[in-house]
Amino acid sequence: ISRSENTGLVNLVVLQKANELGQDKPVKAAVELSAANLTGQLKSVEMREIEDSESIYYIVEVSVDDQETINFDFDVRPEGSNRTLMVRFSHKFFTG
Repeated sequence: ISRSENTGLVNLVVLQKANELGQDKPVKAAVELSAANLTGQLKSVEMREIEDSESIYYIVEVSVDDQETINFDFDVRPEGSNRTLMVRFSHKFFTG
């Protein structure tokens, strides 16, 4: 991941609810994403899955302008589930 003042980063982790020991467990998922600014312009995003021995991350890079608000819409289907979960959030980016 290259650092840049015009690149926003989103980190998504999908967790299975706590087991009897009280620890949430990261799981793989089918993840689809769309992102758009407040004027409805679709943003080009790059998403990748990163897995290590303890975690699974879905990292998203998106180009942003100063004070641009981006709406992120994720459709997430955890591995082994037939349910798709919808996650939406907005974030205002400051680049300067």
